[in-house]
Amino acid sequence: MPKDKKRVIYLLVTNHSSLKGCWEQYVITKRTFSYAEDFNLKLTATIVPNEINIIIEEFNDQLVTWMKYVKKKHPKTKYILYVTEYLTPNLLFGFQLNTFSLREKMLHTSIAFLTSLGLTKKFTGGSKSYFKKSLPKRVFFKLRNHLSTLSVLPIIKLCGQDSFWNALMLTRREKSLNKAKSLFSLCISTTEAVLYSYDRFCNSQLAYLPVFIDTEKAKNSRKGRYYDNSSFFSGRISSYRSKIIDKIVELDEAFPLKKLGAHKKSRSSIHQNGLYIDSYNKLKNSPAIDSDKCDSFFSPLFNCFDSIYEIDKEVKTPVFEIYIPQLKSWPYSSPNRTMLSIEKGYIPVNLGKFEDHDINKYTLQFDDIYELSSHVNSIDINESFEELDNKITEYNKEQAFRFTEFIKIFKSVL
Repeated sequence: MPKDKKRVIYLLVTNHSSLKGCWEQYVITKRTFSYAEDFNLKLTATIVPNEINIIIEEFNDQLVTWMKYVKKKHPKTKYILYVTEYLTPNLLFGFQLNTFSLREKMLHTSIAFLTSLGLTKKFTGGSKSYFKKSLPKRVFFKLRNHLSTLSVLPIIKLCGQDSFWNALMLTRREKSLNKAKSLFSLCISTTEAVLYSYDRFCNSQLAYLPVFIDTEKAKNSRKGRYYDNSSFFSGRISSYRSKIIDKIVELDEAFPLKKLGAHKKSRSSIHQNGLYIDSYNKLKNSPAIDSDKCDSFFSPLFNCFDSIYEIDKEVKTPVFEIYIPQLKSWPYSSPNRTMLSIEKGYIPVNLGKFEDHDINKYTLQFDDIYELSSHVNSIDINESFEELDNKITEYNKEQAFRFTEFIKIFKSVL
């Protein structure tokens, strides 16, 4: 079918407060639909009446109200839910997002209860117009805010700041998703495991959205880059991730010169710098070693960044990006993250063995940090990239087959 005859599919891009957390989904979806003969995907700033609208999960009351209004006025409008969070059903607690332990389920239930009483508005920006209120209302808001603080303090003490804020965000999304669940004709996701139970929740069909990797983009990202035999983590650091990162960093304690190398630019320890420089020069001038690879002997085993995009600023970069589950009880990998890591010029590594996505069959996976660190320090980087490229070719062939299945389901609900 000629391109101008293709049916247009619209992907909403304005229902998130930031593009940071969902940009990968836009790229993946656009790329996947580029293989479609009958459809053309376009980004949109609002709901398009009488058309197919894909919405990445992140709703609020105003958006749900608008979706219902458009659907009522324009019955041919179709909504497709792009699922990003795990919906965990339970007879006692109902449907919740990303709760894999009794503690997490109770945390979400507690926050949902406090929200129903209006005791979380202090933490969600619900009182921004405080000074425009009348005196009695200001007194009420002040008393409510004090009560809010007293109510959530035990939760924060027991579960920690990170768990509280994450659960507060997810319970808000649970509430809005519950209001919108009857509007969707289809639920899609780049991970089959995440789709589980959405068919019951939304009373709709499910479809796995294939994730293709751009091999040329990955190769171009590596050009002109100097790599170290080391690893890094980037992203949100939860309490559990912080503990794992601390353990990985402690491994540097076993290799004093590596630790000194990590502080070689510090002005606060001239003695340490002197030790490092002396050792570095001796080894570099030794006939027993290739001087070009000398730096890797002193580089830290691990680095941590707020964002994967910060690493591009470094003169030398680690070659491995580590995926660490956000919770100890978290049973799933991060396929989108793996794709981004490869296309940014790195080799992805999972800390843990995962089978929830096709991409994990082609990803390095280690059960513990000691096995991981030994591998990181000993591999040949060029050989590893060549092996990765071969894996990507096989993976993309597999996704092409899965794409045929996706289009068949997609067409059936239109």
